[in-house]
Amino acid sequence: MGFCQPKLRLILSIFLLAGLASANIIKDARLCDVSPSENEIAKESERSRKAQVNVDPAGYTLSHVVILSRHSIRAPQRIDNKLIKTESFPLGLGYSTKIGNRFSVKVGKIWREFYGDFVKNTNIRQTWIRSSSYIRCAETQQLALGQMLPPDDEFSFGHPTQPIIAIKLPIGNDVNVETCDVPAPQSLPELDELTDPALTSDGFSTFGEFVKFVTDKTGYLPNETAYFEPIIDGIYCSKYNQLPIPRWAEEKWRSLDFAMRKLSHDYWINEIPYYGNYIGKFLASRLSTFANGPYQHRFSFLSYHDTSIQAVLKALGNDPVELYPGFLAALHFQVYRRDSDGELFVRAMYHQGATPELEYRDAEEIRIEACPFPSCTLKDLASKLSHIYDDVDRSPCSRIDFTALL
Repeated sequence: MGFCQPKLRLILSIFLLAGLASANIIKDARLCDVSPSENEIAKESERSRKAQVNVDPAGYTLSHVVILSRHSIRAPQRIDNKLIKTESFPLGLGYSTKIGNRFSVKVGKIWREFYGDFVKNTNIRQTWIRSSSYIRCAETQQLALGQMLPPDDEFSFGHPTQPIIAIKLPIGNDVNVETCDVPAPQSLPELDELTDPALTSDGFSTFGEFVKFVTDKTGYLPNETAYFEPIIDGIYCSKYNQLPIPRWAEEKWRSLDFAMRKLSHDYWINEIPYYGNYIGKFLASRLSTFANGPYQHRFSFLSYHDTSIQAVLKALGNDPVELYPGFLAALHFQVYRRDSDGELFVRAMYHQGATPELEYRDAEEIRIEACPFPSCTLKDLASKLSHIYDDVDRSPCSRIDFTALL
């Protein structure tokens, strides 16, 4: 209970009139004009007025949505102690942070507003929820979907948040992200002459020139990729967690942001076909299950990683660097039933995720090059997704340890 409660206001006034209030009470009294809770309500109300709402195309009815999303804001996987201190991330390296958890809650509310009546008519039993084996993905789902799918009507039990069970495979057994031992490239000389407006705006003529600048600042070798995770990813995560970053990084942020978007693809380029192949099959399975199966779920959720989304974007004819999936980016495959004949089609919408200011980018429709809406049926798209990266050699992939599931 704060000083801004009505009875305490009266008591405080008596103290003030009697001249007995301390300096601390006077200081707190000045906050009573607009309390923190009132500030939050005002901000939430303002954001709600601007909330984006999904618009159904004329002649079609939304029937199911498959959402492949990235986890929320995390700590770096690795750090360079000369730049970033471990204690800056008390929940652990590679895990969701407190800011990330709060952002998950925010995005869950945005998704709820985005789907309007469709989500309001959905209960938790009409959802299918799966997470990457990485804990940060399950944590993100639990927080975001708890807000997106609050217990309404007959499912209400006096609690505002829906408990969410995100089904997660044991570490080492997720074919979508970790069962293939494919090494990252030790160097990327083909990027040296790469140009981009972000680089030129910061005074760099090529990507190689930017890398030389960064490695001179940090002591790494410019012809190796060892700087990517502790430096590029480390600074990137620090900024999104609202922590201070080196002045040179702030001044060259556009280039550093481009490096993150580019290297998140090229550093993991050897793995993308392996995990993209399985992610494609998962997506195809969810679409086909809705069309043909006995379980008529309204939502299917898969919580994974930036490279997971990049692999699908690339396979569907989109630029995975330009459309880099920021934290909690979400690729929505919206299943629409054509009113005239009941045929099912799929439209792709894309939330590109968080900005460094912790805003959430509006969703935009993206074109599926080989299967554009509305000329491509669900069956056709499912067939294409099930065969992306089909020529990948799985000899480096380990067998699943089924005993770990017990």
